[in-house]
Amino acid sequence: MKHPIYRPFIIILSVALLFGACSREFDDNEDYQYDRVEPVLGDNTLLYSKIFRNKSTGTYLWFDLRNEIANFSKPTVSLSFLQNSIDRYTQIDMRGRIYEYNKETEEVTFLNMPLNLFGKGEQSADLICTLARKQKDGCDDLTDEAKKEECKRTYILVIKRIEISEIDAILTVGVPYTYQGSSVVLTTQTEQELYLTN
Repeated sequence: MKHPIYRPFIIILSVALLFGACSREFDDNEDYQYDRVEPVLGDNTLLYSKIFRNKSTGTYLWFDLRNEIANFSKPTVSLSFLQNSIDRYTQIDMRGRIYEYNKETEEVTFLNMPLNLFGKGEQSADLICTLARKQKDGCDDLTDEAKKEECKRTYILVIKRIEISEIDAILTVGVPYTYQGSSVVLTTQTEQELYLTN
């Protein structure tokens, strides 16, 4: 009959040991250590958890939580440039990239993109793009509701400049930049129409 007296003590001790073991397991788990809230970069009211469909490629550009492009589909951004007077064109994979949005300038910056522009190996570059509504005014004047909605939800994404802090370079359209004997000029970039789906 003395055993029931110790039963609550044994249960409390068991629960305490269980929580202690779980705590140690989480402390040793690398994924758990890095699972912390990251600060939101820039003004994220427009892009936070928004999904845009690229009208020409059919892929989706999903601005996910924590300023990261989701791996939902295979979103790309096309980049055209002259390298030593030779036309170059590349598709940049956006999956998993970190972004920052500036509401005032309507610019989205894709941070630390690995680019090989000069033929000297990849360098970490920030890709600054304009992201703004295709038609700012006049959408409400349309009588067809479907066209009105499409007008309000269609955005244009176009590369504006590239910044490479490693070599202190800012590449803009039409202005040549030379690095280690290799000259690069960004040509006029293709506008990409994005439709806001949510």
